[in-house]
Amino acid sequence: MERRQDARARTGPRRQGRVAAGLVLVAGLGFAGPALADGSFFQLDLSDKSTTGVLAVERGSLQFGLNRSKWNGGFHWTGRVTWKFPVKVGSVPVTFRAGPAVQYNHEDSSWDGGAAVVAESYNPTSWGSLYLLADFSTIDASYFVMSQFNHKSGFSLELAAMGNNDGYDDKTVAIDYRFRDSPVSLRVGRKIRARETFIGFSINTF
Repeated sequence: MERRQDARARTGPRRQGRVAAGLVLVAGLGFAGPALADGSFFQLDLSDKSTTGVLAVERGSLQFGLNRSKWNGGFHWTGRVTWKFPVKVGSVPVTFRAGPAVQYNHEDSSWDGGAAVVAESYNPTSWGSLYLLADFSTIDASYFVMSQFNHKSGFSLELAAMGNNDGYDDKTVAIDYRFRDSPVSLRVGRKIRARETFIGFSINTF
């Protein structure tokens, strides 16, 4: 899901700010028509070494996704369109998604194509809810798996692991707080291997 290393590439704070603003603008377009949207999700995480923005907008059985990862050595964009297939594994509801994906790599100004497969499950509990996600892409054989424990108070604990066959792998721990009766959450977390602390926010209307 992240990222290639390239000591030659440089992206300045001004450009980083423009990209963050652009992602927020696109997210706003996703939220602009609530009568048409099944749900939208936007998340932006920032640290002194990297920036990650994620956007997902769902319309019926289709979900449109966009991701930008920026680090000290460069950046890449990833886009995808997936179709969902809700099923039940025993009594557990699971939604599978699959579709094409494309990635632009700043490292060598190249485009890569592939496919994405996702499985997710949302489970209400007596104390809140449990959300599970597994995301795999054939581009660099990248993966992202996450468990999110959401308490009724608005606080969430997020545990995640990610990596690819290009030498990147890491694990993260994050605490989120969702404002009551609001789709907005603030978050703070730590990338274990990279030893990075990040802060961010998300907007989730699903």
